Formats: sequence, structure tokens, C-alpha cells
Amino acid sequence: MAMADESYVVVLGDRRYAVHRHWARLPAGESFGFISDVMVDRRGRVHVAQRGTDRPVLVFDQGGRLEGTWGEGQLAEPHYINLAPDGSILVADRDAHQILRFDDNGRLLQTLGNRHWPSLAAPFNHPTAAAQANDGEIYVADGYGNSNVHRSEEHTSELQSRLHLVCRLLLEKK
Repeated sequence: MAMADESYVVVLGDRRYAVHRHWARLPAGESFGFISDVMVDRRGRVHVAQRGTDRPVLVFDQGGRLEGTWGEGQLAEPHYINLAPDGSILVADRDAHQILRFDDNGRLLQTLGNRHWPSLAAPFNHPTAAAQANDGEIYVADGYGNSNVHRSEEHTSELQSRLHLVCRLLLEKK
């Protein structure tokens, strides 16, 4: 038996998990890109964020069958993917310097930050993660370029306007 096909158990605290290494099945001849994160939506589907490919998010059913993809042309380098309390999906697009919100079918709902426009001392410069609290506030780890955590209000259009203003003011000071 090849090592990759062996079954084994992982222990985490008082729980034991059987590991299924070949659970996710891609069509013949296809392979994964550089997998950066994974999350499960409210319907139990598994969304896999990957880099270095033209299919940034793969969606699998609970049995490991590929159901579809999303993010093509919208995500440059997805670093992190997270389920928000309302069922939408937040993605930290590291190299595009944005946080994007999608519905669970991959339809773009919202963007924060300016695509491919890194900002020093302001959002965002290679953001690494985003999470939404139950009250609607979004927290962003802007780790690589700014080493900061940003908190935003649910009034995202107002936040987006302030982000553009801050970026413009910073550019005018140069």
C-alpha cells in the first residue's frame, strides 16, 4: 500500500479524526494549485481557495465531488476565505490588496480596498484575513505590508468613501 493511500487517525484534544487524503476529486488530468485556505458554507459545501491557477475557488460537495468554481477574473491571489454570519463569504485577496464579499455561489457583492493599489499606513497592503462579527463589523488582518488590524463599520459604502479619501490625502502629501 502506498503511503498516500494509508488511512490514519489524527487526535485533537479529546476527539479523533479519520483522515481521507484523497477526499476531494478533480476531473482527470487536473490538479490543485497552491491551496491557501478552506471553509464550509451553510449548505455543507467545501470551498477551497487556491493560488497559481485560473480557478481561484473550487467548490466540493460533502462527498468530495467537484461541483463548480468561482472567482475567475475577480481574485488575484486568495489568501484566506471565511464564512460571515449572514452566509456570505469574505476573501482576503492578498496581492490585489482587497477584501471581497461573495454570495455562496461566487457572485461578487462587495469590495473593500483599491484593486492592485497597495496603501501604506492605510487599508490595505497585502491583507491576510478578514472576519465579520455578528454585529456586522469587519475585522481585517493587514499583515504583510501594514502589520495592522483594521475594524470597519457595517456602513460599507461610507467606509469605502473614507478609504478612498485617506488614500487620496496620502498621495497628495507626497
